[in-house]
Amino acid sequence: MRVGPLSAQEPLLADGRRVETVEVRGVEGVNMGELQNTLATQATRCRSIFLRPFCMIWRSSLFVERHNLELAELPRDELRIRVYLWRRGWRYSTVQTEVVPEGGSVAVVFNVNQGPETLFSSVELEQTEPVLSDKQVRAARLPGTGDRVNVVDIDSARVRLLTAYGERGYADAQVRDTIILLDETSAVGRFVLEPGKRATIGDIRIAGNEEVSEGTIREALAIREGRIFRAGEVAEAQRALFLTGMFTEALVQVPPQQDSAKTLLVTVDEAPFRMVRTGVGFNTADFVQLQTQYTHFNWLGNGRRLDVTGTVGRLFAGTLDGVFPFDQVRRAPVPGAGEDAFSRPTWQASVQILQPAFPASANSFGLGLFSHRRIEPGVVVDRGFGGTATLTRSFGRRAPLSLLYRYELNRVFANDVYFCVSYGVCDQPTIASLQGERSLSPVGLSGFVDQVDDALIRRDGYTVRLGLEHASAATLSDFHYNRADAEITWDFEIAGGTLATRLHAGWVNPLGSAEGDDPLLGGTQLHPTKRFYAGGARSVRGYGENQLGPRILTIGREALLGTGGDGGSDVCTPEEINTGACDPNPVESSRFTPRPVGGTRLVEAGVEYRRPLFGPFVGAIFVDGARVSDPTLDEMVQGRSAITPGFGVRYSSPIGPVRIDLGIRSAADEELTVITELDEGVEQRLIRLDVPKRFDPAEGSGGFLSSVTNRLTLHLSIGESF
Repeated sequence: MRVGPLSAQEPLLADGRRVETVEVRGVEGVNMGELQNTLATQATRCRSIFLRPFCMIWRSSLFVERHNLELAELPRDELRIRVYLWRRGWRYSTVQTEVVPEGGSVAVVFNVNQGPETLFSSVELEQTEPVLSDKQVRAARLPGTGDRVNVVDIDSARVRLLTAYGERGYADAQVRDTIILLDETSAVGRFVLEPGKRATIGDIRIAGNEEVSEGTIREALAIREGRIFRAGEVAEAQRALFLTGMFTEALVQVPPQQDSAKTLLVTVDEAPFRMVRTGVGFNTADFVQLQTQYTHFNWLGNGRRLDVTGTVGRLFAGTLDGVFPFDQVRRAPVPGAGEDAFSRPTWQASVQILQPAFPASANSFGLGLFSHRRIEPGVVVDRGFGGTATLTRSFGRRAPLSLLYRYELNRVFANDVYFCVSYGVCDQPTIASLQGERSLSPVGLSGFVDQVDDALIRRDGYTVRLGLEHASAATLSDFHYNRADAEITWDFEIAGGTLATRLHAGWVNPLGSAEGDDPLLGGTQLHPTKRFYAGGARSVRGYGENQLGPRILTIGREALLGTGGDGGSDVCTPEEINTGACDPNPVESSRFTPRPVGGTRLVEAGVEYRRPLFGPFVGAIFVDGARVSDPTLDEMVQGRSAITPGFGVRYSSPIGPVRIDLGIRSAADEELTVITELDEGVEQRLIRLDVPKRFDPAEGSGGFLSSVTNRLTLHLSIGESF
C-alpha cells in the first residue's frame, strides 16, 4: 500500500477522514460495479439517485451516506481484489493502494496489475451414466479448451447440472472437478458427472397444523409417497401451501439422508382464516373510490376458499366534477341512462368460491357471481351481471388447463358513435336492438405453461399460453363467434444480458346473429371485448394504447362547417355533409378523434435485449411489430401493419421493473374513414364521408422538432413488456 503524496500530509490520512472517491484502475473483463461492491472501503455517496439534486447543495446525513477511511481495511481490500480476480481466472494479480488527500477528505485508488489470464489447455468430460443428453450438458455451459479458468462460472455450471439431474429424479448427483495448473497461463481440467441412484419420495411427515387437517395439507402438496423425487416439484409444493393463504409459514424440507427414498418434513404455522381488507383512494377518472375484500381461507373446511369483493367508484362525482384537479367530464345524457348517468357511482361486486382437490388433488373447481356498473365518461354506461364456473387441472409445475363457462347479461347505454366504433354497427335499427339486454356467454378452454426463472425479472425460460372460446345459441349467448388466442415468449441470457422474444397470434370468426350485418361498415356484429387490438406498453410500443390496426375518425358537424385552411371558406356545406360528399382533408388532424375498431386477425411479435447499466438500472433496446386486420370490413378500415424500434430504461424494484420505454414510428400519416354525426331535430344519424382523411398527428404541429416528437410514443409501466 502506498499512501501519498507527501509525508507532511500524513495527519490528513488518519482514520475517520471522509472518503470522497474510490477507484480501481488497471482491471478489464469483469463487472467493475460488482468488484467495487466487494470492498470495505466505499465512497461517500447520495442515498438515492432521486435525492441527487439535494445532495449537490446540502451534504446533510439525511441525503448523503458518509463513508470514512479505515486504514486497517486497505490491505484487506487489496486481498479482496486479488481473490475476486483469482476466482475469475487472473491468478497472479498484484495490487497497490494510493490514498490522496483532497481538502478535508481523501480519494482512494487501487492500482491493479491484472496479470495474464489462466486458460484451459485441455478439458476432459465424463458422465458415468448417460442420463443427460449432450445438448443438456452443453446447456450447463461448462468451460472448454481455451476458456478462462473461471471458478464462478464453473460453480454456476455445476448448479445447472445438479438442477437438471434433480428434475429427473437424481437428487444425490455429484459434479466433481479437478483443475491442475501447468504454469501462469495454462491449466488442464477434468469434470466427472455422477448421477447416482434415482430418488423417490419415501415418507411425508406433517407438523404444526391444528385446525387444518393433514388430508387437506397433503392434497395441497399434490405430491405422493412412492413418486419420483424432483426438487422442482418439492419447491412447487411449498409454494402451493403458501398460496392457500392458510399458513404464515410453510417449509418442505429434505434432511440429508443416504437412502434414495427421501423423507419430506412439512412444517406449517397456521394463519388466521378470515381476512378483511379495505382501501380508499381517488384519481381524476374515478374520483373517490372504496374497496373492500373479505376472504375465508378454510370456509366449511377442506381448504375451500371464499372471496367476497366490492368496489364503489366515482363517489361525490356530482360535487367534484370540474373542480381542480378533476376535469369536467359530464356530457349530454345518452339514451336510456338518465340525466345524471355519469355522476352516479360505479361499482363492481363478486363472490368467488374455490374448492381445491376436486375430485383429485390436481384439480380445483370454482364458482362465482358478479355484477358491475362501468362507465367511460361522456361516452358509455355499461351494466351487467352473471356467473362463472371453472374447472382447472394441473399438468405439472405451473402448467394448468382450465375449462370455463361465463354467463353475462349486459346492457349498454351509449350514443350512436360508440356502437359504430366498438361494435362495427352504424345503422339506427341495429343500434336500437343493441341497446337492449344482450348476453355474452362463451365456453372456453385455456392453458398456460410457465417455465421462467423469476416471476418479476425474467432472464431465462419460456411461457406458452393458449385460449379457445366458442359462443352460440347453445351457450345461451346473443353474440356468436369462435375465437383462438395464442402466445409464446422465450427469454435467454446472451452476451451479458437477456434476449426476450414474443410471438402472439389471434383469430376470431363471428358466426352472425339474429340482428344481421351492418350495412355501413360491412361487418358482422362482434362484441368489442372479443376483437383484437395492438399498440401500447405491452404491445407495439411505437403506438398508443390500441392505436395500431383498423381505425376510423370521428368529428363533429360544427368542425366540418367551420373555416378551412384556404383563408376563410367553409370546409363543407350542410348538403355535402348530408350526402357524404364532404372532403374533410382541409381540417387539421388535431380536430379528429381516432377510434380503434379492432380486428378479427392479429399477428404480433417482439424482440427485446436487456442489459444491466449500473446499480438497479437496466437498459433495453427493442423492435415490435404487428398486423391487425378484419376481412369483413371494407378496405378503408381493413387493416394496418407496423414495425417500430425503440429503447428504454428499467429500475429493478421489489414489485418488479419500473419501465420507461420510448417507441419510434417511421411514419404517422394514414388514410382513415371519417364518420360524423348529424343532428336532425329529435333524430340523430351517422354519416360516412366518401373521401377519407389523410390523418397525420403531426399536421400543423409547427416545425421540424414537433414533427419528430409526434412520431415518438412514451410508455411508463411496471413489469416487463413480455
